[in-house]
Amino acid sequence: MPGFIFYNRKITASTTIKDNLLHEQMSFSEMFAERHTLNKYLADKLFFQNDRYMVILDGVILNKNVLCKKFKQDWANTFILLYEKYGVNTPSELSGGFCGLF
Repeated sequence: MPGFIFYNRKITASTTIKDNLLHEQMSFSEMFAERHTLNKYLADKLFFQNDRYMVILDGVILNKNVLCKKFKQDWANTFILLYEKYGVNTPSELSGGFCGLF
């Protein structure tokens, strides 16, 4: 079943694919997350961490290409730049149906 989970139980990062469902896990500092998502629209979805952020975004982002072109970055870096510019109002800059965790 698709969805994501955020918790404080220690896990090891991993990625597996079973049928059309992608399962990934990651940890960031003392935080842990995993997602189960359909392979459809993976280019719109984010599941990554860098030295400052853990990002999970699931859904379809209709204006992703316009935003990436505007910031001249890939989707992950564009999202980070959006957050650094708009903060908690970042979701209002995205068009489409989505949910996430930052």
